[in-house]
Amino acid sequence: MSTGNMYSQLIDVLSFVTLAITFSVICSRRLRNVFILLSLQAILLSGITGLVAFVSNIKHIYFAAAITLFVKGFLVPAVLLYTLRKISVINRVESFFSTRLNIVIAIILMIISFYVTEPDLLSQNPLARNSLPIAISLVLLGLFIMISRKKALMQVVGIITMENGLYLMTVSTTYGMPLLVELGMFFDLLVGVIIMGILAYRINKTFDTINTAKLNNLKG
Repeated sequence: MSTGNMYSQLIDVLSFVTLAITFSVICSRRLRNVFILLSLQAILLSGITGLVAFVSNIKHIYFAAAITLFVKGFLVPAVLLYTLRKISVINRVESFFSTRLNIVIAIILMIISFYVTEPDLLSQNPLARNSLPIAISLVLLGLFIMISRKKALMQVVGIITMENGLYLMTVSTTYGMPLLVELGMFFDLLVGVIIMGILAYRINKTFDTINTAKLNNLKG
């Protein structure tokens, strides 16, 4: 086995574990556990980015891996955990669907992601052989989390999962974006999470809930 194939397989393994963590997020019933899983997902993405930087020998990708670890792996989960502690809501994930139906829908979305991926593109870039369809799966699963969960904090989790999918897609297919663009994306994500945390806190203070199903009943 060549060294390139070995690193490609390692990236595939880390990508599959990232997908498995996303399935765990969908199955999880505790918000705190969801935020911890989100941190683990970011740590794996940082590892994948570091491997891509090593294989491609593009120096600025190492910096992107470090920023991913710091911002997504630690800062963002810390903000979400702090918000959860401040608003003092029940530490339970509420869904519009049953756990079994959530898993079935998630599996269907994953199958669609692998089915629609262009085979020619995968053959041209061995790093994208499995990581690209997994990245598309993360985007679709993140969207599903957003529309299937009731609490506003889970909408944030869905957005971050979608962003992680897009990030994995760019890293595995194009070896990342220019450093300035990546820094802007990380900054936007961090600021967005902070703003969403503040909004969730204010909504809970005003309406004594962050359950979006209950908030919809307040419409005139």
